[in-house]
Amino acid sequence: MTNSLSRLNPEQIHIIVSDIEKEVKSFIRTFEATAEEPSFKRLDLCSNEVLKALKKLGLPESSTVTSRDVYSQFRKLALVCHPDKTEEDNEEKFKELNKAKETLIRRLE
Repeated sequence: MTNSLSRLNPEQIHIIVSDIEKEVKSFIRTFEATAEEPSFKRLDLCSNEVLKALKKLGLPESSTVTSRDVYSQFRKLALVCHPDKTEEDNEEKFKELNKAKETLIRRLE
């Protein structure tokens, strides 16, 4: 194949590359048109338990919060108030954060 490519002049190479680009763009358009939207489970914001959990973790009161958001925020807060990581007695606060995380994750599964 390399031998046949070396025989092409720059104009021919440009035409081939343009054809490949068109095919790739066509494939992408087709894929985007047929790809399914991911289904996210939404949080029930009418639940007092969910609203309290979102507030404890410092997340927005939005039904579009994902489990990734919950875990990420929990990790940030856990570094600050984990009983083994700080001098202060944050055991109760850490337990509350853990409970809030579990509540939200359970609702998102």
